[in-house]
Amino acid sequence: HDRMSSVSAQVSANGRLFYIMDEGSRISILLPSKWHLIARDAFNGNVLWKKPIAKWSDHMWPLKTGPTQLTRRLVGDGDRIFVTAELEGPVSCLDGATGNVIREYPETKGAEEILHVNGVLYLLVNPGKWSLTDYAPKLQQDQQRVAQEYEWDKKPRVLMAVNADSGKVLWKQ
Repeated sequence: HDRMSSVSAQVSANGRLFYIMDEGSRISILLPSKWHLIARDAFNGNVLWKKPIAKWSDHMWPLKTGPTQLTRRLVGDGDRIFVTAELEGPVSCLDGATGNVIREYPETKGAEEILHVNGVLYLLVNPGKWSLTDYAPKLQQDQQRVAQEYEWDKKPRVLMAVNADSGKVLWKQ
């Protein structure tokens, strides 16, 4: 598409590249997005697997980078990746080689950012609805609108730590 970058997030781990990409038709910006989580062999570029993402960001967002939170929802750790498999969904742990779901972390629904350090997931979770759900483009001055109308919403977030192997919530605040 034309406005927002087609690649929303990317990471590499254990000889594989993982990225979230809009594979929608580029014939017209008005055609719908087709978001996928894609894994490739980092050495030869072969596609290892693809998983569709039902709901991600609006591709008409006027800045190439897209909303900042989107780049922070995909983390690699050896043979596993941690990702929100849809915009307002919980974090899932996937097998990097197959894309199969190893575990889901239901209490992380609405996660906007993911860090993985020493077997612990640190998450910033939005317990409310995604703040850009109601975004609709207005052709001119959209970039100014982003700064004025879609700044940080100042609503509370939950910071939490989750054991990546067991799924146990260690703490939240």
